[in-house]
Amino acid sequence: MKITKKTIMLSHILTLFCCTYFYSQVADVSKEVTKDTLKPKWYTKISLRQSFQSKNDRAEPAYVTLIFPKDSASSQNFSFALGYNILSPTSDGSINPFIEWQKNNLTSKKQNVFLTGVNLSIPIVKKETNSPNTTDFFLYTIAALNYKHDAIKKTEGTQASLYFSPAFVSPDIVALLPDDSPEENPVIDYWYNLYGGLEYENRSQVENPKYKGKTGRWYFRVTGTFYPAPNYLNRRLEITPDFTYRNAFSNTSEVEERINTLFKFSVNFVFFKKKESKVADVKLGYEYKTGCDPTVGFDKQSINSITLKISI
Repeated sequence: MKITKKTIMLSHILTLFCCTYFYSQVADVSKEVTKDTLKPKWYTKISLRQSFQSKNDRAEPAYVTLIFPKDSASSQNFSFALGYNILSPTSDGSINPFIEWQKNNLTSKKQNVFLTGVNLSIPIVKKETNSPNTTDFFLYTIAALNYKHDAIKKTEGTQASLYFSPAFVSPDIVALLPDDSPEENPVIDYWYNLYGGLEYENRSQVENPKYKGKTGRWYFRVTGTFYPAPNYLNRRLEITPDFTYRNAFSNTSEVEERINTLFKFSVNFVFFKKKESKVADVKLGYEYKTGCDPTVGFDKQSINSITLKISI
């Protein structure tokens, strides 16, 4: 029975992948004449990041810490998601079949979750005025359908999410506090983003019956990055607060709490920028994380870490 349900779930993901691939081919049919000369290199469509829960240009970098002592068990702490955009890089949106792995056995509350599925990110509202004295408005949608395996809790199931993120671009920072257009402020520069939406999780295969169930959640997140002395430091020093709120409005699982919050605070030094290297962003950072994230099996706890981060 377990194999049958897993097979059905994987077939749904494969079907979604095939449909999105067919859509991308139809969308590019008008470009057949220049296809051979303008076709991007395959590796430029690969993304390496911490997860696909953010807008593409605001994604958190992946990180990894591996410890292999001679006389005791090895330890791993890593967070990465690898995706391949089947749409053209010049497109406003992206469709990424992806794999994601979140693991940390350095703490008492261990985490080991593997996910695979399809992510869609695209602006659904675009109001561009092309005027220096008016505000541009965008509304982005980020959607995903994926399989989840939690090796710690020994559960398997499916997840679906739908997030919306408004973006305001304006020259008047006092009037609107624009989020996607950092000001050229010599003292401190910044950007921020808001996210809101829904999450659904169905834990269909469990070893312990109390984990079995379906959960629907309201989702809200606010995150941003501050750059002290941006001109002097060339935006190589980043200060990033990140807060996420989840409210389970529907829940048949015995173990998930109704309200879950997660707060992260990181300070990063950027060694290499993707805009300059044309390859990746490389950072060394300190991160404090406290709270709970049920989507990736992170139980309520507080962690301090220093990691090398990379984003492609």
